[in-house]
Amino acid sequence: MASALAPPDDKQLSLYRKCFDMLDKNNDEFISPTELGPALAALSIDPSPSLIKGTIKTFDVDENGKLDFNEFVNFMQHMKEVMSPEPRFLMEAFKSFDKDGSGTLNKAEVKSAMATIGRNYNDEQIDKLFELFDSNRDGVLQYEEFVNLMNPRRSQNLPQPEDCEERIIQNVDKA
Repeated sequence: MASALAPPDDKQLSLYRKCFDMLDKNNDEFISPTELGPALAALSIDPSPSLIKGTIKTFDVDENGKLDFNEFVNFMQHMKEVMSPEPRFLMEAFKSFDKDGSGTLNKAEVKSAMATIGRNYNDEQIDKLFELFDSNRDGVLQYEEFVNLMNPRRSQNLPQPEDCEERIIQNVDKA
């Protein structure tokens, strides 16, 4: 999977290598699904078995069931893009979810959007999302509110992309 970010420079690759080596507990030059869990947890992402499996499947180019260093670099580049304050893909997603073309997302559109990304929320859960992210309380989500919903790190002071490697290094080192 190609990343939209610029290729990592030598300093970035060095940080990725440090993270990779810390995660590669058995020193086989691969990150197994078991070894990937701590990286996701360090990034404040719930390392559920299905997410780990999906992550491996997405980035495992040679389909051997684990990530080599280059595949790990692609994963980290992707994580930096996803965790960025405003990922490029969000505007396109917002427009595709805005079925009525209003420039906002109503609860039905948000529910459909969540289902599209594998989060099947009931009406009560959608109401809770609106309580949390509809900052002007107008009953719909503007683009800025949608960005906060899709990337809560932006509004909740969670790890930002530049913190990815450091968080993995700090948290995996403690394990």
